[in-house]
Amino acid sequence: MAKICGSAFIPRINWLKEHHAGAWEQIVAGVRADTRDLLTVRPLATGWYPFEQFVDLMETADRIAGAGDLELVRVLGHHAATANLSTWTRAYLEATGCKAAVVKETRCRLSGHDRCRYEAQWA
Repeated sequence: MAKICGSAFIPRINWLKEHHAGAWEQIVAGVRADTRDLLTVRPLATGWYPFEQFVDLMETADRIAGAGDLELVRVLGHHAATANLSTWTRAYLEATGCKAAVVKETRCRLSGHDRCRYEAQWA
């Protein structure tokens, strides 16, 4: 079973609570019982959790707080990527003169692939 680090959950949870506070209880109520249990105790940044719980949270949040088109999932991903960049990494990217990374998703488990795959280039 695939696992995902808690540090992937935490910034997404924080963003949802901040930007969709009124929908948070509905989101928690709308996920599977095992995902709800995880959200109730709050994931640890260094813990590893079933990827299916992550997908459950993302799909449910998009359905309840978004438009159901997975665009909210992309917004959450962008926020999490920014939040999880370390200070050192930020300084290194700035020192190299790169302004941004352009990331293209080439495979996605949400689309039925066996794994998610991304290709990135510096802009």
